[in-house]
Amino acid sequence: MSVFINDFTMKTPVIGKVWPGDSVYPDFTAVNSTKWWGSNLDALEANIAFDGLWLDMNEASNFCNGACYAKQVPEMPVKYNAPYWPAGRDLSIKSIDLDATHANGRNQLEMHNLFAMGEVNATHSWFMEKKKRTAIISRSSFAGQGKFGSRWLGDNFSDIQNMALSVPGIMSMNMFAIPVIGADICGFLGDTNPELCARWYKLGAFYPFARNHNVINAVD
Repeated sequence: MSVFINDFTMKTPVIGKVWPGDSVYPDFTAVNSTKWWGSNLDALEANIAFDGLWLDMNEASNFCNGACYAKQVPEMPVKYNAPYWPAGRDLSIKSIDLDATHANGRNQLEMHNLFAMGEVNATHSWFMEKKKRTAIISRSSFAGQGKFGSRWLGDNFSDIQNMALSVPGIMSMNMFAIPVIGADICGFLGDTNPELCARWYKLGAFYPFARNHNVINAVD
């Protein structure tokens, strides 16, 4: 159905690595992508009844730094001609190769920030077709995405500084038209403690979206 993001040749899906190993990525600018995404949600619903979806790792994440295979890297990568480096870091780190191409003719350098918006929008369309209330939690986002789904602030740390940072983080998302937003109460990475957790629950009760969630190897 030609629904995957291609490498710089525009002919072969770019390959990254995520939890299953070698992985390809949906191109939500492709004509058939929403239909393809919906058919996969249909297959999932046929096996597991669900009322909401948690869209994680949708920056989109990649355990390689760009393309996993040298043959998918051009001789002169686009990052060498990038006009600026946001945050001063290599944008290929843990992400899809910047030379990957989309059906709309744009490369990943231009489209990176819109991946989650496309995924959430396609998921929202599926909920609408099923006449269900949209219940979507996304990790990544773009301004205005709150029209289609909600999000949380991603992997935080179990410390008082991250609890404090959640407040301006949530307020910022409201400015970006994402009103339903929250942070992992008690923290995600590292071990929390009773005092921190109690204080965080007092604060978290006022989050528009509130949940307790932590990494598997930390204390409950």
